[in-house]
Amino acid sequence: DEGHGRQPTGPLAFAVPIGIGSTVPMTRLPFIDVGDSQGSVDWDRVRQQGKAVLAACKATEGETFRAKTFSAARVQAIHKAGLPLMPYHYLRPRTDRSGSAEAEFAIAVAEDAGWKPHGPRFKHGKDAPMVMDIETLGNEAFLAKMTGDQLRSYAEEFAGTVFEKT
Repeated sequence: DEGHGRQPTGPLAFAVPIGIGSTVPMTRLPFIDVGDSQGSVDWDRVRQQGKAVLAACKATEGETFRAKTFSAARVQAIHKAGLPLMPYHYLRPRTDRSGSAEAEFAIAVAEDAGWKPHGPRFKHGKDAPMVMDIETLGNEAFLAKMTGDQLRSYAEEFAGTVFEKT
């Protein structure tokens, strides 16, 4: 996880935007969030014990990092346990590339591992959409060179590319 480990479980709250500055809260779902620092996971046990209805797994970071534990074997185990996969990408905003470059890489890695989100390309896909994780930690140098508008644009490019391609 390149030092960005997470606690393995937690609630996930979905909110639907209905206008600037307002949202409608949705259901909280238990999920497990794993990356390289958590190692292997008994996905059947996680589901059977009610600890998760969704598997959030760190897949990629930046334009070149693929989590060692994000593999076809992990995705198959998640699917075998009856859980949808929600891969996430740790965004590394930079001024010398676009957010779409990171998105292209993240999509290729996730699809190579077997991620199939429900959408135009995978009509019967049962996985959740890819999520973008944006944090200050590890990004301080590049964020200091970017304006808020540049960061927003970079993130929008990432999200738009993922939406268009999946």
